[in-house]
Amino acid sequence: MRDDPAIISNKDWDSGRNKGFVFAQIDNVWKVNIGDGANRKDINNIGVISDGKWHHLAMVVDRESRKLRIFQDGDKKGEDDISLIGDMTSGLNINIAQDGTGAYSIYFKGLADEIRTWSTARTIQQIQRTMYERLTGDEEGLAGYWTMEERSESVLSDRTGNGNDGVPHGPEWVEGVPLAEGGRTPLFPKAVVSLDRTVNLSWKNPSRRNGIQAYTIYRDQVKINEMMTSEVSEIPEIWTYNDRDLLLDHSYCYTVTAVYDDKGEGHPSDRACADIASAYTMTFDGQDDYVELRAADRLGVRFGTFTVEAWIRPGGFEARQPVLGVLPGLFLGIGTHRRPYMSFRHDEPEDANDLEGNTILSENVWYHNGMVPYPHRRACGRAGDICQRGSGCVRGWTLCVSRRWDG
Repeated sequence: MRDDPAIISNKDWDSGRNKGFVFAQIDNVWKVNIGDGANRKDINNIGVISDGKWHHLAMVVDRESRKLRIFQDGDKKGEDDISLIGDMTSGLNINIAQDGTGAYSIYFKGLADEIRTWSTARTIQQIQRTMYERLTGDEEGLAGYWTMEERSESVLSDRTGNGNDGVPHGPEWVEGVPLAEGGRTPLFPKAVVSLDRTVNLSWKNPSRRNGIQAYTIYRDQVKINEMMTSEVSEIPEIWTYNDRDLLLDHSYCYTVTAVYDDKGEGHPSDRACADIASAYTMTFDGQDDYVELRAADRLGVRFGTFTVEAWIRPGGFEARQPVLGVLPGLFLGIGTHRRPYMSFRHDEPEDANDLEGNTILSENVWYHNGMVPYPHRRACGRAGDICQRGSGCVRGWTLCVSRRWDG
């Protein structure tokens, strides 16, 4: 017996070449297959779905770009060319928990909700914007929409008004929807450990943003902060919070809730967890301390394209200070004007590529410095591809510096 039940499908799943499409579960992951009767296209092992959580699955067949795109929980998981896939019309119904025939040898076991079909190729931005939101049913391009809210044993209503009602064959109605209070849950929280025992927490706004007064942040189910939206001039797409001075060798888990002016505190986000492990660095006295690494050309630093980067925390600005390298040769460090400085030169002064950045450095503040050369004196505009905040560019070189935190 095959162990790949159809989650939603309009094809005879006995063969992947048969006309139509299928979302199928294989063990704890899912896959997508489409076929035209002669050719097939499969995207396998897309992501874990049997972990006890709700997951949003989406497939886009884009005939204009000849691409099949796959999304899970708003993230793009795969793409493939479908130039050889022709007419996929199967003449079968779209079925939930079965293939298009309704007679496949194995059935999907689990929950399903908010089934939608569109007559357009949805973009990732459109998918992300509405995946947590209850639709009205009259959205442009919406061909079929089943919210599964009527609790009827005989009909599953199509909310578009197009009359595509479904007929249940035995499933039970249970409580619980993945929309989490109609799009009021903060999305995609992430917890990233930084230097100095700090966790950088970030999250995206709920799909329903109107009326948010604040975000409440919980660490291990204890409220640690509340960020008022009235304190920012413009609502950002991604919110961030730095949880500092945490204990070493501990794990921390965070959730975020949105506080609305009409309903108060909403449903918590998914958990985002991070481990604070013991970490060390090296301190240099500015007199005679240094570390000797291998020859530069053995480390990839030679004529051609390469990158050098380092975290530094200046302890003083008495003179020009190297972080990496020597002169003549490659030099990345701090210049005489308390600014990041780089140089790459041969023995002759006219061969020098010297550049001092614009950022004034402060003591006891961590900075990330980097230098990227472009051979053949390519345009300095390439700096935007490398730096989040460029500090200068000259003769095909880019010097980058960004400030992260005090401490």
